[in-house]
Amino acid sequence: MTRKEFLKISGVKEKLEALATKYGFTVDQILDVIQKESNFNTKAENPKSKATGLIQFMPDTATGLAEMDVISQLDLIDKYFEQNHTKGEHPYITVAYPAAAKMGMDDVIATPNDSIAKQNPVWQDKDGNVTKKSILAYVGGEKEKGDVK
Repeated sequence: MTRKEFLKISGVKEKLEALATKYGFTVDQILDVIQKESNFNTKAENPKSKATGLIQFMPDTATGLAEMDVISQLDLIDKYFEQNHTKGEHPYITVAYPAAAKMGMDDVIATPNDSIAKQNPVWQDKDGNVTKKSILAYVGGEKEKGDVK
C-alpha cells in the first residue's frame, strides 16, 4: 500500500493529524515510521521478533494486532505514545527506543556486539554503534550523509 492509499482510508488522516498535534511531531514523521516498520500493512509481522502491526508492537506489548483494523491500531498507538512519548521528540524514537528521548544525539545506546545492534543492523552508524542519530537516520529523521551504514 502506498502512503496516498493509506491516507485515503476513512479516518486515518484525521487520526494521524490528532496524534501529531497531541504529541508534537508531524504527520509526515509518523507516516515515515509506519512505512519503515510495516509499509502500511496492519498484518505485517517481523519473522525474527514476531513484532506485528503498523509500528511493530512486540507480542508482550499488544496481542491480536493482526485482527485489528487501521483505526484500532492507531488508537493503540495513541495509548502507547501516551505512556512512552516525550512531546516534541521524533515518533521513531518512541517506537524504537523510548529511553533515547533523554539521551544526546551521539550517546551510544548499543555497541556492535550488543543485542540491540545485532537485531537492528539498519540502526548502526559507520562504527557499528547505535545512537539516537543513527536510529533517526534510518527513518529519515536525521539526514547527515556519511553518518550511517
